[in-house]
Amino acid sequence: MAKMEPYPATSSSPSMAAEPVPEWGPALKTWQWAWEMHWIGFGILFTLLAVYSLITMIEIIIIKRRTKRGHLALVIASLLFIFGLTRGLFLLVNPYESEQCNLLPVCPVILTRILFGIALPCITASFSLVHLAFLQVMKLKLYPEKLQSGRFLSAVIIFHFSLTFFAEVMVSLFASWKALVIICQSFYIMLNLILSVSFLYSGTKIVKYVQKNNTHVSRLGQASQRGRATSSRPYRPNVSKLVKITYITVFLGIASCVLQLYSIIHVYNMYKDQGMKTPEPWPWLAFQTIHRAIEIAAGCTLAYVAARQVSRRLHLFMRCFTSVQKPRKELEKVSSTNGHQSSVKYLTGEQQSAA
Repeated sequence: MAKMEPYPATSSSPSMAAEPVPEWGPALKTWQWAWEMHWIGFGILFTLLAVYSLITMIEIIIIKRRTKRGHLALVIASLLFIFGLTRGLFLLVNPYESEQCNLLPVCPVILTRILFGIALPCITASFSLVHLAFLQVMKLKLYPEKLQSGRFLSAVIIFHFSLTFFAEVMVSLFASWKALVIICQSFYIMLNLILSVSFLYSGTKIVKYVQKNNTHVSRLGQASQRGRATSSRPYRPNVSKLVKITYITVFLGIASCVLQLYSIIHVYNMYKDQGMKTPEPWPWLAFQTIHRAIEIAAGCTLAYVAARQVSRRLHLFMRCFTSVQKPRKELEKVSSTNGHQSSVKYLTGEQQSAA
């Protein structure tokens, strides 16, 4: 059995990192201002995503008290909040286990790796739950009942979180357990590919369903808009927006899988017997920049979709503090009259101006 070598708790070097990093001294001299732009810029972007998700969570909680709806949207927003927060802290506190340590007197390696690793299960869990929300809103049964259930997805999500947490802790403590990193990344690639293909299939079915019921939805829209002086055209579902949401989400999911696979085989050289190689500074930074850009784009897309299940606009959160709310009876009347129409609006993100 290979001897397990423990890592120091508060320091890191290219030879000790779970994923190879450049030699920090020469790399920082090579990058100059590009390094600060990378970790500060993306750190702020992920933090803003966390703040947006937190506001969405508060909105959902407020609306949930009145309508008793939004459980799934609350879970999605919570996962995106954790995703943005952990990625933001990872970049702003100790980016990529570098020699710098910000905001804290000491930056333990195990903390940095947990912050980095826990973000991947958050984004895949959000992806899978948004997919489930699409199916629930349109009340479509496209898969076996067990696979299209919250319990099955919860089990997969819990397993992914547990595997990632265990792997990051063990790799941080013992140098000979780096194979766990490959296992986690392989599981992420497989799960993300399955979700991307499923999302594409479901999105295509939903678009066809919306187009088939276009006439019925338009009549509902006309009925709901009668008597409004500001409404001159009947409501028609924006199918093109739904198509864009579907394809953007699928593209980002597949792109993330490709980058993970590329990193294992080429960037980190993990499968070769001689071990992982030290990457060159500019290719490594370019790879990390593309990867972080795809992650923030995926997070923003999922946050946009998750927010559609709550209020018409984010300023409803501000309205709650000024006590400008519609009577409950009026809300219930609008909800019962426009059930099918609101389902399509949730998927497309369409909004109508207030009377």
